[in-house]
Amino acid sequence: MNKDSLKFVITRDGSPTIYDPVFKEHHHSLIGAYTEARHKFAEVARPLLSKKERIKLLDLPFGMGYNLIASAQLLEELNGGAYLYCVAIEKDPKIIEAISLCPFGQQLQRYFDQIKTLSINETQAQGGNFQVRLIVDDLLHTLKELDEAFDLIYYDPFSPRVAPELWSKDKVLFHLARLMSDEALLITYTASNKVRKALLELGLYIAPGPAVGRKMGGTMASKRPIEGQSFSVEILNKIAKATPY
Repeated sequence: MNKDSLKFVITRDGSPTIYDPVFKEHHHSLIGAYTEARHKFAEVARPLLSKKERIKLLDLPFGMGYNLIASAQLLEELNGGAYLYCVAIEKDPKIIEAISLCPFGQQLQRYFDQIKTLSINETQAQGGNFQVRLIVDDLLHTLKELDEAFDLIYYDPFSPRVAPELWSKDKVLFHLARLMSDEALLITYTASNKVRKALLELGLYIAPGPAVGRKMGGTMASKRPIEGQSFSVEILNKIAKATPY
């Protein structure tokens, strides 16, 4: 990779991530790319993954595939017969190409070998307990074209600070809510009160997610109340005063 391309960075748990020079952000927390995917996304989805035989996942954006791999691993630990069907969108072909070039450690490499054939031309891949269909396009264009219900949605784009358009209530979050099944769970890393306010205005219930490598926890959203999870009155007051993107 030359100086103008994406750069691999080894995070503290030994798993590699990518630094994007355009957005000036790493794709994952430096505490650990795999650690973040496992604990901020897969583990939050544990109650849903543990009770369904077939889970339909929308993974946005796909990036290097960590969230899918972490979820497939957890699903295997929880329920050996369960299956994960994933629809994923990724705008940047260089990120998809990076999967086959990335210096994964031996423990992770065998899982990423299952998806490293993905490319702009090869958009299907299959592992032991999962299948992924990749759409190489801008999610701002593609989301509105999707017309199917998902059990689980991971939303993991660049932060609202550098890419506010990816958190637009009308262009993005509306469609995420539209694509959720009645029992679906939406999981994102952001603690933005603007995003949380938009999710509430779209008729969803919200709750805090875990803080992994960040000062504040992420956000969960569902069409039904999320059992055992709630925000403090102080945070709810701040959310109420926010103006969605």
